[in-house]
Formats: sequence, C-alpha cells, structure tokens
Amino acid sequence: MIAMSSGGVGEFVRSGLEGHLVESDSQMAATTAALLVDPVALSRMQQHNEQTDPVMTWSHVTDQHLAVYRTQHALSALAVRSAS
Repeated sequence: MIAMSSGGVGEFVRSGLEGHLVESDSQMAATTAALLVDPVALSRMQQHNEQTDPVMTWSHVTDQHLAVYRTQHALSALAVRSAS
C-alpha cells in the first residue's frame, strides 16, 4: 500500500513495513516506481501483509469504543453516587 500520510492511514500503516506513507503526488509516483523495480522489497512487504493480521479491524475498533463507554459509564455512576 502506498498512501498519503495525512489522515488516519498512519494509524495502521507503518511506512516501510505494511506500506509506504508519502507527502505528495510526486513522492507517491516515485515510491510506486521504486517498488516496481525492487521485487525483493515488494515481496517482503507482501509477505508481511499476508502473514500479519491487521491492527485495524472492526472487531478491534468496536472493542476499544466499548471499553471507553464502559469506563465513562462507571465514572458517571460513581459521580451520581457521590452527589447523593
């Protein structure tokens, strides 16, 4: 994967490992060309991505959100009991 470094893609793509993060269109073109002429680097990245489960899955994201909601709910319940 080659993607712009802006936005959320940097949360799950480590440049040089899962893909490459770039700053501009010209850098994207240059990085793509470099991978096309370096089959070893491309193969290494492909193998890593095939053998490694992605960090960002819907299950992972929902688990994180539910944990935050549970924490906030527990804190709210404590605040209500303290105010009573």
